[in-house]
Amino acid sequence: MNTGNIKTLPKSDRKPIYSLRNKRLITMKSKSNPFLTPRELQNSLEALPKASIWTVRRALNQSCLFCHKSLLTKAHIEARIAWCKAYKHLSVEEWAKVVLSDESRFESYSSRPMHLRRPIGTRYVSRYICKTVKFLIFVIVWGGIKGDGTKTLVKCPNRLDSNGYQ
Repeated sequence: MNTGNIKTLPKSDRKPIYSLRNKRLITMKSKSNPFLTPRELQNSLEALPKASIWTVRRALNQSCLFCHKSLLTKAHIEARIAWCKAYKHLSVEEWAKVVLSDESRFESYSSRPMHLRRPIGTRYVSRYICKTVKFLIFVIVWGGIKGDGTKTLVKCPNRLDSNGYQ
């Protein structure tokens, strides 16, 4: 609504459902268990007034607690700890005989799905169109680092079974 006036119009006087203290409680609960979803946080804090999931998410975002995917499962973490405990006794000379290796895939374009927010009615505006590639080009490489500092990088075939890898 254009009133021709530059003054700020009065607000609706609707009070926020969560006070600053309530937001701090949500933040503390999330910091104590960072794997809780907003819904689990909402349900675990029974003393707080019921609010939408978006209100809880907004409180977390205002506290700079953003959502990230955890890439390690409990089994991964336990396996890593077990490996560290098994090899912590090795001497520097023994570690010099170890080769650390990994493989990686490099793509010409990202193959992951893109998500986009756009205004209604702007479906075909060039700003909101994502270019796609029909044939994805990628390279798989394997690299190794020895204890003496020498490095190896090898281009692998696109299809690789366990025999070819070895």
